[in-house]
Amino acid sequence: MKTAQQLRDKYEKDLENLQNTCGHHDTDWFDETEIHGNLTGVKLKQCKTCWKVLLHKTNCESCGKEVTYEIRDWTRAQLCPECSKKGIA
Repeated sequence: MKTAQQLRDKYEKDLENLQNTCGHHDTDWFDETEIHGNLTGVKLKQCKTCWKVLLHKTNCESCGKEVTYEIRDWTRAQLCPECSKKGIA
């Protein structure tokens, strides 16, 4: 008999394999929500086949210009390239 942990490990391995081999041809943008259902203001481009999040889109925290990231870094301000160069926070 398999344990819940063994089933989860297999699922995660299978999902990782699917995401690594998927061509991500069928994608869409979705609103990101927090655990309680609140919108974060971030849009996610996600593959409909393998569920991998490919891009994050938000607005620059300084000038409001749209910014797209591959990986969102929650430890720093989300700035457009121009504001980043100027050192604006």
